[in-house]
Amino acid sequence: MPARVPKKAPDSAARPWEQLTRGGWVAIGATALLIASSLTAYGAYYDIYGNISAESIDTDAFGDRPTKVDGAVNIMVIGSDVRTGENANYGAAEGERPDTLIIAHISPDHDGATLVNIPRDSYLDLPACAPTDDKPGYDAHLGMIGEAMSLGGISCLWTTVEQLTGIHIDHFVSVDFTGFKGMVDS
Repeated sequence: MPARVPKKAPDSAARPWEQLTRGGWVAIGATALLIASSLTAYGAYYDIYGNISAESIDTDAFGDRPTKVDGAVNIMVIGSDVRTGENANYGAAEGERPDTLIIAHISPDHDGATLVNIPRDSYLDLPACAPTDDKPGYDAHLGMIGEAMSLGGISCLWTTVEQLTGIHIDHFVSVDFTGFKGMVDS
């Protein structure tokens, strides 16, 4: 029996992309677009949420608090003027005060939100606040709302806002200069 001689492969077999139909090219393009957009979305997610740190606040230690409205969510939003770490580029100032202080109320039906600004220079009765590891605390006195955060931290500001407004605060968010710049840039 004679030996078989292998046939030479046609040139097009060496280049499979030349055999793709228009639909094949569309499928490749759609897949590449999907992968690129997924990676971009993940990058944006990581850029924003990768820089978030959580702080646990023991609200049980607050004592008597305003009544919580079922289904409503109230978030204290703080724009901090802290000037340590990366924020040192924005000038020098000791301590940390709320430049912006807002209560965001999300209705029980989740069909709307209301934002209420508390002026940073509000002068009011500050409740006593115990010292912490890094804050000196203070006795009850008449003062500016920023003192609560500067001398007592987030917990003291939280109780002061609840006392001032009669609104049960569920969560808080604090954004410093660098964080704000990062959100705008993103």
